Amino acid sequence: MSERAGGPGSPDGAAPEWAGWMSPSRYDEFIDLCADALAGHGVRAVYDGDGVLIAEDGTNYGLDNLSRIVRAEPPERWPQVVGAFFDSITDRDGAAGPIDPSTVFLSCQPREALPGPLAPALTEVLPGIVLVPAVDRPTSVEKLFGEGERTRPLGGLAGLVELGRRNLARVRFEQEAIIVDHERPDSVVVAIGADDPYAAGRLGVLDAVVPAAHRGDVGIVVAAPHQGLLLVHAIRGAGMVPALNGMLRFARAQYASAPRALSPHLYFIDADGGVQRITGPVADSELGIRVEGPFAAALQRAGMIDQASRAGEEQA
Repeated sequence: MSERAGGPGSPDGAAPEWAGWMSPSRYDEFIDLCADALAGHGVRAVYDGDGVLIAEDGTNYGLDNLSRIVRAEPPERWPQVVGAFFDSITDRDGAAGPIDPSTVFLSCQPREALPGPLAPALTEVLPGIVLVPAVDRPTSVEKLFGEGERTRPLGGLAGLVELGRRNLARVRFEQEAIIVDHERPDSVVVAIGADDPYAAGRLGVLDAVVPAAHRGDVGIVVAAPHQGLLLVHAIRGAGMVPALNGMLRFARAQYASAPRALSPHLYFIDADGGVQRITGPVADSELGIRVEGPFAAALQRAGMIDQASRAGEEQA
C-alpha cells in the first residue's frame, strides 16, 4: 500500500474530481500501482491525497495525465500501463550504461507529467508539450529529463536534443492525406505516423516533415493527440473550416482513447515559426476553436478572417 499524506479527498470516500470516473476501490488500486512502480525504480514517494506522488528528494509525480491513459485500458492491463509510464519518466541515469548516439531520437512529454522542474536545455515544442531526447531500446523508450554522467559525453541534454534531431530527420515516416470536405480540395489534413514511437517527436524536425514550400503563406495547424500521431493542415483557403473542425474532433477522440496521450488541442504555427494554441473553452462546446491573437492577425492579413470565424460551428 502507498504511504499517504492526506489531502482534500471526498468525505464519502469517493475519488477526487480528476479521477472521478474511478470507483473508490479502483482509485486506491491506481494510487498503489503508481507508488509501487516508483518503488521499483528505487523511488520512495508519499501520496499527497490529490493527484501527486512526492518523492523523498522533493520531485513531484503528477498522476492526472496517467489517469487519462489508464482510462482507455481494461483494469487487468493497468499494471503494465502504469509500469511503462514510470519507466519512461523515471531518471535511470545510474542504472543504465553509456548512451549509443545512434539510438537517440526525440519524443514529447506533457509538461504536467514531467518528473520535476523543466531542465534549462529542454523547451516546449508546443505550449504545454516538451521536446525531450529519447533513447531507443529493444522493448522500451528511455526519455531523458535531467543532466547526468551519461548525458555529459554527448553534450548534455542540449547535445542530445540536437543529436535526436539529426537521427530522426533521417528516419522514414508514413503520411496519409485526408480530404475532409470533398467539395473543398484545400481541406486536406495530413496524418503522420511511423513504425517507430516518435511520430509526435517529429515536431522537433518539422522542416523535414512539412517543408516550408508546402506550408503556404499563412501557416499550418498541427495536433499531437498521442505519441504515435501527428496531424497537419496547411492553411490555403476556406477549406480550413472543415479541416480544423475535423482535426479537433479527431484529436479529441484520439486523446481520450489512445495510450501515450499528449494533447487534445490544435496549435497554429505561423510562417516565422511562432506557435499558438488555438483551442480552448467556448460558449457551446467543451473545447472549440478560438480565432484570436496571432492566429486571427495572420488570417486577417490573408483575407481569411471571415471564413475562420465559422470554425467551430460544427463542433459536436
